Amino acid sequence: MKCKCCNREKELRMGFCWDCVEAESVIIEGRDMYDKEIPQIEGLSNGMSKLQYILKKYNKTQNT
Repeated sequence: MKCKCCNREKELRMGFCWDCVEAESVIIEGRDMYDKEIPQIEGLSNGMSKLQYILKKYNKTQNT
């Protein structure tokens, strides 16, 4: 089945993949699914640090 959010074929929980559920947690709480705070990246705002974390999850950045 496909995730209701990203439309990728993944293992689902209540219709959503783990990556999307974690991305929601990062956006709302600033923490991953293991309750680890998303680090502030030097030169980026808090929001941009969260965005970079999420983009890395979806393999959309070249930064590692």
